[in-house]
Amino acid sequence: QNIKQFKVYVRYFYKLDDAVDILTTEPIEYTARIPISESDEFGIDQTTKPQNVFTYAIYINNTNGYKETISAISFKPTDNAKIIAVGPPSSMNGSTYLVPEVLEDGSYIVTLPSQGIAGINSNVQVKPIYLTLSNVNNENSEIEFVTFDTEIQKISTGKLKLTNPISGIQQSNFESNTSGYLEAISPNPANTTATIAFTLLDFIPNVKLSIVDMQGKEVATVLNNKTLDRGTYIQNVDISKLISGNYIVTLQLNNEILTRTMIIIR
Repeated sequence: QNIKQFKVYVRYFYKLDDAVDILTTEPIEYTARIPISESDEFGIDQTTKPQNVFTYAIYINNTNGYKETISAISFKPTDNAKIIAVGPPSSMNGSTYLVPEVLEDGSYIVTLPSQGIAGINSNVQVKPIYLTLSNVNNENSEIEFVTFDTEIQKISTGKLKLTNPISGIQQSNFESNTSGYLEAISPNPANTTATIAFTLLDFIPNVKLSIVDMQGKEVATVLNNKTLDRGTYIQNVDISKLISGNYIVTLQLNNEILTRTMIIIR
């Protein structure tokens, strides 16, 4: 009754086309596990809160004059930014597979299992490559890159200015008892469309997101008394009908009002 798992050995029998004999594999070892109540635990790490986090979509063209296959790439920020995620991840059947690895100091990093054929052949473009960085200054950062061949010998080096992030979370000065926070408007100044992102720290039954002119008149309602759960939300807003000028983006959470200034230029 105390046995929770045990080894089993399986042989597979098969027959080749147009063959008479039935063949068999060598014994293959599997671990059989009896269903138990104790399972691995996952949860939200409330202590880790990186600041000024932005994600960029970049591409790479293998245009080196040696016509070498790029087998590996290294990225290193030139400022105080730190790379905290790279994608797209290894994914099969909608599931993402991660490989935790422990370092000499006892800390862990997470890598991805190899999938497919490694390398970028000559004159091939790969996109998108997602880079997520923390401690980014004013939505922009710079990285140094190095490409390597199949022998991990350096092929080329350079620098890339990271601009126009596809998403971001800037440091917000809010108290611990706040219901959420409103991110910076992107782009700002804006022209015909603007992206408004906000984060809720709890379930809110009546969320209102609107745009108000400098006279206090509500000129656009994005969300009106919407019931939303905890999480981050991104709204792409059509502002093409609003005239040039300064506006206030207002996020109302219960009795709390958060605001950001937005400029429209035509």
